[in-house]
Amino acid sequence: MQSRLSSQWFKRTVYFTLGAILFTFVPFFPLAGAGGLALLAILPGAQLMRWLGLFKQRWDFAQVVFSVVLGMVTSPILIYWSSLLFGLSRWLLLIVFPLYIVALAAWVSRNDPTPPPFPPAEPADATPRTWWVAALLIGVTALGVFLAYFELETAQGYYPVQMEDWQKHYGVAFALRYTGIPPTSMFFYGMFPHDELVYYYFLHLNGAALDLLHSGGPMLHHTFVIFIVLASLGFSSVFFLLARTVLGSQKAAVWSLAFVTVIGGLDVVPIVHRTIQKYREHFPDGPLPAGVFLPREHIDNWVSALSLRLNTFFAHHIWVPQHLTGLTILCLGCYLYLKVTDRRKLLVIMPLLLFALLGHSTWIAAVVAGCLFLFGLGQVVAAYRQQGWAPARRLFMGYAFIALAFGVVAAPFILSLLGPHAPKSGLVFEIPRLDSWPLLRPIQAYFGDALWARLLDLPLHFFIELGALLVAGLAGLILFWQNKPVDLQTGQPRSFAPFPPPSSLLPFWTLLLLAGLLTVSFFASGRGWADLGLLLNNDLGLRAIMPGQLVLGLFAGYFMARLSTLARWGRVVLAAGLGLLLVLGVAYAGWEFIAMGLAKYWSEPALGPDVYQSLRALPEVTYAQDKLLPVVQHRLYRGAPRFQLSLGSRPVSFATGEAVVFHQALPELALAHTLSQQAFDNGLPLWSYQLFRNLGADYAFVGPAERETMRHPEKYAHAQYFQPVYRQGDFALYQVKPALYAGQAQATFDQGAIEFWGYFVDHQPVYPGADPVSPGDNAGQGLVTAWRLTRPAEKNYTVYLHLVDPAGQVLAQADHQLWAWDVRSEGPTATWTPKLMHLDITPLPVAVLSAATPLTLRLGLWLPDSGQHFPVESTLLVVDEEGRLVVGAWPRPSQP
Repeated sequence: MQSRLSSQWFKRTVYFTLGAILFTFVPFFPLAGAGGLALLAILPGAQLMRWLGLFKQRWDFAQVVFSVVLGMVTSPILIYWSSLLFGLSRWLLLIVFPLYIVALAAWVSRNDPTPPPFPPAEPADATPRTWWVAALLIGVTALGVFLAYFELETAQGYYPVQMEDWQKHYGVAFALRYTGIPPTSMFFYGMFPHDELVYYYFLHLNGAALDLLHSGGPMLHHTFVIFIVLASLGFSSVFFLLARTVLGSQKAAVWSLAFVTVIGGLDVVPIVHRTIQKYREHFPDGPLPAGVFLPREHIDNWVSALSLRLNTFFAHHIWVPQHLTGLTILCLGCYLYLKVTDRRKLLVIMPLLLFALLGHSTWIAAVVAGCLFLFGLGQVVAAYRQQGWAPARRLFMGYAFIALAFGVVAAPFILSLLGPHAPKSGLVFEIPRLDSWPLLRPIQAYFGDALWARLLDLPLHFFIELGALLVAGLAGLILFWQNKPVDLQTGQPRSFAPFPPPSSLLPFWTLLLLAGLLTVSFFASGRGWADLGLLLNNDLGLRAIMPGQLVLGLFAGYFMARLSTLARWGRVVLAAGLGLLLVLGVAYAGWEFIAMGLAKYWSEPALGPDVYQSLRALPEVTYAQDKLLPVVQHRLYRGAPRFQLSLGSRPVSFATGEAVVFHQALPELALAHTLSQQAFDNGLPLWSYQLFRNLGADYAFVGPAERETMRHPEKYAHAQYFQPVYRQGDFALYQVKPALYAGQAQATFDQGAIEFWGYFVDHQPVYPGADPVSPGDNAGQGLVTAWRLTRPAEKNYTVYLHLVDPAGQVLAQADHQLWAWDVRSEGPTATWTPKLMHLDITPLPVAVLSAATPLTLRLGLWLPDSGQHFPVESTLLVVDEEGRLVVGAWPRPSQP
């Protein structure tokens, strides 16, 4: 019977895999996306569930949840390694994942474990009512996540996703889709030319892979929404199932679920206080608008931790789904530890889960790894004291094998964390100063900023932050330590054979809580933030406490279920106090649901009709470029570039720094961060054009903000460099004209140190120091020569320009030191950046303009101080008898 079932399992897996592959070729995203999701998550996860011995003969809620989550968190490991070896592409995924799924199915079919002796599938107090409540809590959270990422188009404009992290995730996945370059590091920092831009999580690999699997153009918005909603559903569901296993009660598990979904803390008070203060700073008079009480900026803003809600998981669902997935992996690991009977299989799955956790959240992984090390060490010591050396040695070897296997599978990733791309902010020990509001720091307000005063303010701080979660969670954890697992219906000890009791993980959970509270209390991530006390950035502080929040939520449900067993006077006091906290917490969660899930629809659209239509028109008014990324590159005003990622069928490649992280021409594109504004700030049309050409930008987007700051081509008196191609209301699109000089080096000087690339004539020139809006100050015509250094120069070259008549006589000359705009400012060649084009402009002499006969333009390079001349070394042009390069005729036969 077992053999027949195993054979059927293998056949069904093969059929479903083939069906999923066929679905990915259907030119209809719902079907193609479903096929891709089956290949990435559902089918691999189902094989792992069966291999672990947790698959029953019928599908139920738990098996669906764990199959999807196991596949979702482990598939990025396969994507990571295969793309590291072969590059990320659609065909790679269509080959690797089917082989992986079929190989797993063949293995589990050949070695199909006997179904384990599961305890009763449902706790004794499981009822349809408790299931409906759990489903409602899970569904409400997922709905809030979907609303936050839902993009609405109306007659008044467009409501796109506005959180900065969304653009980072989206940009990285976009770059992955078009370059196929495997990830190298997960950090984003720095600015060219000093640092590289790198930023990614395993969440990006899932989003990019699902986008690649379907046939057709980019659908990154849809794929990311799918995985973010799945992250929300997966976390809530796995947490609920873990709580059922640990607490042995469905009602207690529902309470635990409520504490991580709809029960918040008290910090709505400091948030509202802060936003009111900020509003009054700008608008001291008049009534407060309703928008002040529904702020959105706190969604992704480096502000005080008091304003970043350390207590609620709803913020994590929306704001940091990759880290929320890290918490899901933590819950999954605890569940498997309690459920898998063949402990040898934990030696395989645990290293994979640790790597998945590291790829989704480095800081949570660091906290979990540290606590796991202490927990394992304690287990080995306890085994040695109670049972002797042999059991302790086996336990030690098991943990050592997990650590070694994790190191092997995660080696390239770990090396990137230890290499030159590792974060440079550092960790700083700092006791917090809390907020400036006296209510939040009463002891500091009266006794100053002494260390002891700040320490005494901490309990109040955490109470305000965590509210009912802190009170109920700590009380539940203490009760669980005292009583160990008991049947909440009968009060009798629970039986867990053949599984280890949940109490075996109590030390680990307690360590997670302590580590989170201590880290967020006494450490700042980044030396620049150290003197601001608890102003932690969103790397270390908030991530470190998330596992601790998980523990509090888990045991808060246990405390609520035990309330009825306490003494009467205790029930009355606790019910009154905790009831007030619960009311405030639920009200706060509702406030946050509106502020984070719906608030963007309460204000005017982020993109008005004009700019929205302009962005939609880009594919029609621009043309595709033959570049490393097959996209049209633009400089857009303010926040517009991030939205073009989802609106344009040919998105920008440097919309934000994060969007170019894996571009093969990274240094050139990374310049867009600072040079796009400098290009117009320098006030010279020629050098603005030069900077845009060096950036690879083909178009400039002009709106009211650009006109107000005079950062637009329209302030120039001519259209030689920028050509208008589109206008919609107050918005316009200008093309940066193709190169006006030759397409390759025409000659080299000084042993190849500097290249001459050609010249052209500017008929309405603007020279350094002149007024760009007063053509009278720039009379005549300017001669523009194009130069590029091949290596850093210590010499300031001078060019001698001779205009020679047919008789060989020099009619006029315009000798001068080469001078052009570089990355930061204008200057001579010693200040220029190698490999970038530099355009030098000089007036043509009046004698040339009035010459009656044709002239030839000839040039050379020299150093006046030493008298050294640099002969032409290689050239596509003629060199005359005096060693001068003959670059062209005047007047030119045809002007651009």
